[in-house]
Amino acid sequence: EPAAPVDPEIPKKLFIRFNDDNRQHFDRAMATLRVFHGTLPVSLYDTATSKYTDAERPQYFMPSTILYTALRNLLGAENVVVQ
Repeated sequence: EPAAPVDPEIPKKLFIRFNDDNRQHFDRAMATLRVFHGTLPVSLYDTATSKYTDAERPQYFMPSTILYTALRNLLGAENVVVQ
C-alpha cells in the first residue's frame, strides 16, 4: 500500500530566533512551549553565536494558533517561523 501523501499544511518544525531585543524572554518562551507539549521539534537560533540548537524534548510542540500567537507576541513575528 503506498504511503499517504504528506500534507503541506501540517507543520514539521518550529524555528525560533533569539537576539538582543528578545533574549530576556527566552525562559518565558520555553515555558510557553512546555504548555503546548507535543511531538514536533523546535530549533533555536541564537544571533549572538549564529548557531542553531535543537530544543530538548520537553519543548517539542503541538501545532496551535494560540502557541504561535503567544510566541510571536513575546518574541516578535519575524523571530517565530513554522515550517
